[in-house]
Amino acid sequence: MMSLYWAYARDTDNIVPASEQLSDRSSTNVPPDIRVQHLPPTMDQILSKLDNGSTGYSSRGDDEDMDTQWLSKDYILVGKVESGGKYAVFSCTTTQGDVRNYAFALPLTILAWRRIGFGSVIIISGEPTKWRTDPILSYVFRILRSLNAVVIFLNVADDNEVMVSQTARLFACHFLNSSSTDIYLVTSDADLWPINGDMYMLPEDKDILSLNSDCCGSFDHSNGKSYKMLPIANIGMTLSTWEAVTRRHGFIPQTPLEVLTFLKMEFGPIVLQGVAKGENLGWYLDQRMLSILISDWANSDPLRLNRVEFRPRSVGSDRIDRAWWNPRTIAGKADAHILEQSYLSQNWALLQPLVVQLFAGEDYKFCQHYASEFMHILSHLA
Repeated sequence: MMSLYWAYARDTDNIVPASEQLSDRSSTNVPPDIRVQHLPPTMDQILSKLDNGSTGYSSRGDDEDMDTQWLSKDYILVGKVESGGKYAVFSCTTTQGDVRNYAFALPLTILAWRRIGFGSVIIISGEPTKWRTDPILSYVFRILRSLNAVVIFLNVADDNEVMVSQTARLFACHFLNSSSTDIYLVTSDADLWPINGDMYMLPEDKDILSLNSDCCGSFDHSNGKSYKMLPIANIGMTLSTWEAVTRRHGFIPQTPLEVLTFLKMEFGPIVLQGVAKGENLGWYLDQRMLSILISDWANSDPLRLNRVEFRPRSVGSDRIDRAWWNPRTIAGKADAHILEQSYLSQNWALLQPLVVQLFAGEDYKFCQHYASEFMHILSHLA
């Protein structure tokens, strides 16, 4: 895999490898290696318990080797968030859209967030058994757990996968089975790598952080109000604030069906239709719902009006974007929107100048090994 990197980057003398940036990263509070030390469960092990009729909450004890916190036909929670922890929340489908594109990115995005001191909560919509039977998905799941990611499987029909994958990030707080209110959750995308860790931190005098808050204009809602459109990447709140903001319509969604019901009450039957990528209500429904929830929460009490941190950005200059891919330096950059289908050898080569700047030591070796194994499995499926 190194030959792929040097074939592209041999002339990029200005690239500073991550191993030489460590002194500059000391302020990001990067945690030690958090890979789990015990062998993570396979989907066979998890689903066999469900097949045998085991459902409900499992405290860590006789199930510690399984590390499965909640098991039902509606959703499965694997892993546990820790009190006081910081977590990015991003998602992936199972059968709809370019599944391999997002599935491949998941472990790499975990490492990118870990680099700035965050764990990861990954929401996967669709039929969980496919993560047992599909060779690519089965491999990715084992890697996710070896990296200590918290994984939430939401079992929904194929037609609802994209809608639930996008919108369930808003309601992750209700699926984590945690009583710790000080957990910090930041919504993001599976193919978006953070670079500047300080940017994602919630100011002490604020309850909500909205990054790139001036990006998207406004929209009119069916209730007659106009709302500022806030992007899903990124919104940060503590778990307790997420719970308060998403309490609406007299209930909080705690199953995949209730997520769809919650959204249908707000937007009507379009919620149950397939989601097409592009400029349409379905594709941006997650951002609209989140914008409505934050605005209504903030305006429900005069004391809350100044508790939201709206932080504009200039993504044309502070983002390494796949639309104009130029990862020769991460200096002054906030994040990177990585290339689509990065698992293809030619695209993986183009990604290497960014990989070598972000990841050092074992993390860099892991990236190369993971990509090689993914490509190897994929080659045998062709």
